[in-house]
Amino acid sequence: MITRRLLWSLGVVSGVLGLAALVAAAVLPAPAALAAGYAPDTCRTGYVWREATPADHVCVTPVTRSWTAADNRWSVQALRAAPGGCASGYVRRRANAGDHACVTPATRSGVVADNAAELRRLAWAIPSVHTVEPEGCGPGCTTSEGPSYTFSVQGYYHNTGARARVIIQRVGAGRALFDRTVPITVVRNRPGGYLYINTGLRLCGPSSSAQRPNAWLVVTEPGVGSTRQVPVYLPVRCPAQL
Repeated sequence: MITRRLLWSLGVVSGVLGLAALVAAAVLPAPAALAAGYAPDTCRTGYVWREATPADHVCVTPVTRSWTAADNRWSVQALRAAPGGCASGYVRRRANAGDHACVTPATRSGVVADNAAELRRLAWAIPSVHTVEPEGCGPGCTTSEGPSYTFSVQGYYHNTGARARVIIQRVGAGRALFDRTVPITVVRNRPGGYLYINTGLRLCGPSSSAQRPNAWLVVTEPGVGSTRQVPVYLPVRCPAQL
C-alpha cells in the first residue's frame, strides 16, 4: 500500500511539473530576450521565437509557439503520417526549408502570415514617425499650417553601452539615403538598451504603413550582427509638392 501511494504521489508531482513546464514555455520570452547579450533577431515585447525547427526564429505570439510545439509532437504520429508525405487532410507546414511537419491547411495559412510579418516584429529596428508641430503652436492650435512628419527609427533590447549603425536605402539605389551611428542608451520602461534617431526624411502624413514598401532599413551593432532588411515606405514627393 505504501509503495502504491508513493508511486501515485510521484505521478501527481511529475504531472504538475510537466504542466508547469508547458505553461512556462508559453509565456517566457524567446531565448534571445533572455540572453545576456541581445541578438538582431530578438523579438519585440509580446512575441517569442516560433521554433518550428531549432533554426526558426520567426517572432510569433506565445500561443502560436505553444501550438507549434504541439504540432511538432503530433506530426510524428501515424495519424498525420503517410508514405512520402502527409495523411489526407494535412499539408506540409513549411515554416522554413527544413520544416516538414504535417499540419492542417489553416495552420499552414497562419505560418505564411507569420512569415510575412516577421520583420515587423523585431525589437532592434522599428520604423516610426516623428511629428513636429508648427513653430509656436502646440496641441489644439488653429493655425492653417499643419504639423510636419519625418521618418524615425527606434529599437529596444539592444546591448547597453553599444553604438548602432542605422542605414536606410531605396530599393535599387546605389547609395544610402541615411547612414548614421547612434548611441544605445538606457530609458525607463524600455527593456534593454534603447535606440532612437529622427532621420529627417520627410513623410507625407502620420502613417504610411498602407503604402507599398520602396526602401529598406537595417540596424547593425558592430561585433554582434545586423537585422535583415526591414521594408519601409518613403515618399519621393508629397502631393503638395506636385
